[in-house]
Amino acid sequence: MKNIAIIGSGLSGLTTAWYARHFDPEANITVFGTDHKSGHIATEIHENVKLEKGPGFLLLENPVLHFILHQMGIKLSPIKEKIYVLKDGYYNKAPSGFMEFENGRFSFLSGGLASLMGMKKKFTPREGVSFFDFLKSTYGLTYAETFGSVFARSVLFCEAENLNFQAAWPGFYEAVKKGLNLKQALAFLQTEDQKFLDTAFGDTLKFSYQPGLYYYNDGLGKLMELLVENLKSRNVHFEFSRISEINGHNNDYHLNTKKNKYGSFNNVVFAIAARDQAPLWKSHQKELSQKLGEPGYRQVSYVYSAYNIKDFNRAGLGFFASRKEKLTISGSYFVNAYSKDTEKENVFLTRSVIPGDLSLFNDQELTAIQIENFEKVFGLKSAPLWSRVYRHEFAAPLLDKNYVPWVKSLRELAAYNKGIELTGKDFCGGDMSAVLQDAFNIAHRLCKTTL
Repeated sequence: MKNIAIIGSGLSGLTTAWYARHFDPEANITVFGTDHKSGHIATEIHENVKLEKGPGFLLLENPVLHFILHQMGIKLSPIKEKIYVLKDGYYNKAPSGFMEFENGRFSFLSGGLASLMGMKKKFTPREGVSFFDFLKSTYGLTYAETFGSVFARSVLFCEAENLNFQAAWPGFYEAVKKGLNLKQALAFLQTEDQKFLDTAFGDTLKFSYQPGLYYYNDGLGKLMELLVENLKSRNVHFEFSRISEINGHNNDYHLNTKKNKYGSFNNVVFAIAARDQAPLWKSHQKELSQKLGEPGYRQVSYVYSAYNIKDFNRAGLGFFASRKEKLTISGSYFVNAYSKDTEKENVFLTRSVIPGDLSLFNDQELTAIQIENFEKVFGLKSAPLWSRVYRHEFAAPLLDKNYVPWVKSLRELAAYNKGIELTGKDFCGGDMSAVLQDAFNIAHRLCKTTL
C-alpha cells in the first residue's frame, strides 16, 4: 500500500491529493499544510463585500480542476466581459484573440499570431530572448510595444523586456526550435493538448467545459475549504503543522515538525514554494537546498477601492496599460463584472495591480497611486469610499533567462531522491493551468492507474 505525503495545502497540493485518491482508493495520503491552509488563495469579507487576497479568479486552459468540481457537484462561473487596453492615452477594447482572457493564457499569444499574416515566418529561437524581442523580430516594434508590454503586465506583473520567452512558453519555444514555423508550432501544441485530454480523461469528459477565466460566487477561499472537506470525507488525512526537516532515501522518507515525527512515506510531493523548501533539505541534501533558495520573485500589491456607483461605473472586466502609457499601476479589474456583492452594497469595486518593491510605499501611498492613475485615465475626481491593500512579496517566480536552467538543474538534483516530486507555481512558470496539469500528471505517475 502506498503512503504518500503531500507538503502544501494550496491548490497544487490539494489537486495532487484529489487525483491520487481518485486513482488509488486504498493509498494512505497525508497532506501537510500550515495555518494558512489555501496557499495564496484566500477570501476576506470587508464592508459586506468579498475580497480575494490572492488570485481574483482562475485562468483555466484544461479541465483538470473542472473535473474535480464536477465530481463534487460544484460549478464555476465564467467571466465573459471584454477587457480594455490603453493605447496612446485612449481607452479601447482589446483586439480579438490576443488579449481575450476567456481564450486562455496561451491563446493570448496564439490568437495574436493567428490574426496576422506572419504565420509562415520562421522565428530563430535564442536562449535569453525576451517576449518583447520575439514580438519585435516577428511583427515589428509597434506590435511589441502595444501588445507585448500589456500582456506581460496583465498576466505576469512584469515588462515584456523582462519576460524570457523560453521560460514563459517552453512548449512553443521547443516547437519552433525544431524548425517549425509559427503556424506549425501552434498546430503541434494544439495536438499535444488534445492528446493530454484524450489520455487523461477519454470518454469520461462528458461535462461542459471551455477554457477561460472563472470565478466562484462564494469566493475562492470557500472553494478551497470545500475541497479540503471533500478530501477529508474520502479519508485523506490532514496535518496542519509546518514540516521542519526531511530524512531518508529510496522511497522511505520521514518528515519532522518541531513537535512530531512522521513516516514512513513511499513518496513525498513538495507543493510549496522553492524558498520554503530550501531549509527542509539543508541537512539532507545541501546542494539541493542551496539551489532551491536561488530564484527571485515578482512582488505585487492588490489595491481594492470601492467608489460610489454613481460616480464611477465602467463597462468590461477592466483595463491594462503598457509602460509607455506612464501609469504606475499595471492595470485594474472591475469586480462588478463578476460580483453580486457590489450591487447589493451599491458600490463600484476596483482591484488595481501594482508591481514592484513593496517596501517603497505604505498602504495609503499605494491607494493614492491608484487614485492618481484613475484620474489620469478616466478623469475621475471622486475619492473612494474605502480601500484595502494586499501585498505579496513572492507573487510568482521571475521568468528571466536564468529560470529554465534553474528548473532543469533543480529537477536533476531532486531525482537523486527516489520517490520525491516537486510541483507548484515555482516550477511551472506561475501558470495556473500548467500547475494543475503537473499535479494531475504526478498523481497519475504515483498511482499508475487510469480514470
